[in-house]
Amino acid sequence: MKLRVWWSALGVLVLCPAGCGSSDPPPRPRDASVGDAVNDGPAARDGDVGGGDGGMGVPLERFIDEYARAICSALPDCYDPDDYMYARVLLLGTEDCARVVAGLLERELRDALRSVELGAATYDPIAAATCVERVRTGCTVTTGIDLDDICNDLPVFRGTRSVGQSCGANFHCVPEAYCERIEATSYCGGVCRMRAAPGMPCTGSDAACRGDGSGPVECVEADSGATSGRCVVIRFVSAAEGERCGDLSASETEVRRAFCAAGLYCDGVCRRAISVGGACSDIDVPCAGRALCVQGTCREDAVVHAPGGACREETGPICNPFAGLVCRSGRCERVPRGEGAACASDDAAPLCAEGLVCISSTSQCGRPMGMGASCEGDEECISGVCDHDGARGTCREPTC
Repeated sequence: MKLRVWWSALGVLVLCPAGCGSSDPPPRPRDASVGDAVNDGPAARDGDVGGGDGGMGVPLERFIDEYARAICSALPDCYDPDDYMYARVLLLGTEDCARVVAGLLERELRDALRSVELGAATYDPIAAATCVERVRTGCTVTTGIDLDDICNDLPVFRGTRSVGQSCGANFHCVPEAYCERIEATSYCGGVCRMRAAPGMPCTGSDAACRGDGSGPVECVEADSGATSGRCVVIRFVSAAEGERCGDLSASETEVRRAFCAAGLYCDGVCRRAISVGGACSDIDVPCAGRALCVQGTCREDAVVHAPGGACREETGPICNPFAGLVCRSGRCERVPRGEGAACASDDAAPLCAEGLVCISSTSQCGRPMGMGASCEGDEECISGVCDHDGARGTCREPTC
């Protein structure tokens, strides 16, 4: 399933300056008491959308907006020493974080949504509500916004393809299966394979593991360099300032993982985010609030969110690309983002306007293309699928 929008992947679009890390830290619970397990239904906060408690769940037409709201509500409390910190400050500095994130989600979920429309997949509103609450009340947001990792034990989108049948994405397969795409060249070159239960062997992909809805599942390596591992369920506990964080214990079927409470980040033990004005080492170090580490100091003025502010491309302050700003002659300027506007996938370019994508063949913002059009990336297609069989691909429907 093409749903991967890691914060490091967002850097390819506009977010992460050169030198950001690419590690994918696991999620951290936010609202649990120290030592309490947090997989079993954390309490909902304002804006509760329901969950696996017999409610009606989240209707498909509301899912993207609810998921985006959950992500943005988590950002202020969640810290992590990674490229996530840069993305976090940019999103918090926008006028409407949820709208920006919803636009990114729409692009990444386009193939799944189109598959539901075509009848090739179905949508589970109860699983969706449970997933939204997991994001809202935890710090899964630090890993990105990929359903295949944050909620890989919850089949929000599920297919009808049986084990052994061809597939192009996990949502094509029945819930107990996943799409294995080893050396697949065409979109439907994958095969639906049975997911392994906790404790059973797996081949490196978390998607190969089957969960029970109580927490994400992972395929963990038996030892360094191993080509296979075993499936485990992640059991989260919360750690207070000064307490040890990370993997505390493991059995054949689960890993007990301690993550830091709100306002803290993990550095072997839980540490408080560095205060504004405090000394820091690089941009990935967690600074408190909306501050970023610039030239060794946590600064709130590291990002300019409105036109006219002073900027320096190499050392900062930098212009917020989500606000359509670029640095020109030492000042942040708003640039056109509409249809036909110049665009590029680099750190200096803002995203195209809502509903538009950057078409690689023209380097201009345009509307997603229809079936049969020549494409380079999935986001260029209205179906969300660019089927590659050479240097360039062709837009096709997300069905097999």
